[in-house]
Amino acid sequence: MKHFDIVLVLGYFRPLSYYLSIIRHLGEEYNIGLYAVDIISGQHDKNIDAQKLFEATCAEFGATIIREEEIQTEILFIPQNVYTKIARKDINNNIKANKKIGFIGFAWAGIKQHDEFIDVFAIEKLFVIDKSFMDFLLEQRKVEVYREKTIVETGLPFKKYPIFENLSIDYLLAMPTSFSFPHEEDKWMFLETIKTLLSQIDEQDVVAHKPHNGMYTDLFATESYMKVIRIIRYIPMISYFFKIVINISSGFVKRFTSKLYTAYLYYTILQRTCPLSSITDYSSFAVEAFFSVREEGSYWWIE
Repeated sequence: MKHFDIVLVLGYFRPLSYYLSIIRHLGEEYNIGLYAVDIISGQHDKNIDAQKLFEATCAEFGATIIREEEIQTEILFIPQNVYTKIARKDINNNIKANKKIGFIGFAWAGIKQHDEFIDVFAIEKLFVIDKSFMDFLLEQRKVEVYREKTIVETGLPFKKYPIFENLSIDYLLAMPTSFSFPHEEDKWMFLETIKTLLSQIDEQDVVAHKPHNGMYTDLFATESYMKVIRIIRYIPMISYFFKIVINISSGFVKRFTSKLYTAYLYYTILQRTCPLSSITDYSSFAVEAFFSVREEGSYWWIE
């Protein structure tokens, strides 16, 4: 039976950027294993390439990849998640640990399906990013499952223990999910604000654009609308024209023009930024992976 100092359970990779910090900065001192388990098909299918890259990067940083194998470890870290029956059986039957520690997701505490992992894996000690925020969530959700557990606030490791360094980025534009914008006007407010901020940044500074964590592309505008914008973008005063049409029209014309104005704003922002994928092969990783320190200070980002 293989023995490790630390074993990290790997389910869906998106919330687990801190694994890269742990492995990179502790790998030389400790024998670290990455135990990959079965994940929900929907998560796996939409990000299969990024999932494989994340696992490969963990191995490159020094972790030993393990699957469906009996092992023993001093410390087992299990991140909060919804685990499949296969994953639950795999972890409980194959991993013998002297100590189990659960990593609590930033805003998942108090949600029943996410809290189940605590009892399923008999976890007594929990690491949280922000304990005061967690306490607030538990109070609002009226949950007491954490009452008897030892809870330790850890913060995030990326500033002190960066994952990637020396990337040629001055600003990182991390786009939010489309669910943040219930109405088309909300997209305008966000994109107009970003456009204004970008106009105040030195033209020589590199602004990298990263789509939302869960997607490879943004969902601000469909390709059909973007094609129209590429054709008409040079029309003088076009943004004012859009606003006038939106104010005086209704029905289909108003909806079409509204989406066209969103596409125009989005296109303008893309013209000032460069894709993060053109700077690093790891652009599909969650945005936290790029919170790091350079010689002259921290990266800045706009969310």
